[in-house]
Amino acid sequence: GAAAFSNLWCEVAYADNIVPMQEQGWFHATYNHAAFGDDGRDYVFLETTGCGTWIGVSHWMIGPGFRGYLEGDERVYVDGKATPDIYGTGTEDYYNGGWYFSRGSFTLPTHGSPHHLAIAPDDWTACYRLHLADSVPFRSSLRASIEHGWENNVSGVYASVAYWYGRPEPIMRLLG
Repeated sequence: GAAAFSNLWCEVAYADNIVPMQEQGWFHATYNHAAFGDDGRDYVFLETTGCGTWIGVSHWMIGPGFRGYLEGDERVYVDGKATPDIYGTGTEDYYNGGWYFSRGSFTLPTHGSPHHLAIAPDDWTACYRLHLADSVPFRSSLRASIEHGWENNVSGVYASVAYWYGRPEPIMRLLG
C-alpha cells in the first residue's frame, strides 16, 4: 500500500533442530492458474514428486453468476494412488463456508472467503484454507485438485497458491 509505517515491531523465535539441514524439507508456495470450459479435467492446486506435507491453499475463482463452479469437489491423490485419498463434497464445503457462501464474506484463522464480487455475467470468489490440524503428508508424490462444477463442466478461470513443505526425494531415518 501507500501508507508509511513508523512504529513496526517484530519478534522471531527459533530453536536448534536435531534433523540435519540436508534432510529437511523446504517451504514452497506454488502458483498455478488455468482457464477452462466443459473439459472434464480438474483444476490442479499442486502436483509434485518427492516427500513432504501439503499445508494449505489460497484460491481465486471467476465463474458464471449462478455460482455452479462452487459445486466442484476437491480430490487429493497421495503417493500415486489411482483413487483419491480425500474426496470432498463441494468447493464451498472445502473452504468451510457451505451453501455458496450465502452468509457473505468471512475470515477465520484457518479458512475463509474474504472477497466476493458479482458483476454480471461473472462471479468472483476468493478463498483460503490452511491445513494446520489436517495437513496431508506424502512419501513419493501428491496431486491436489478441485473440480470446476459438479462434473468439471462449468467454464471459468482459477488461480491458486499451494503451500507445502517438501524435498525432491524421500528421506527415512531411524530415530533411536
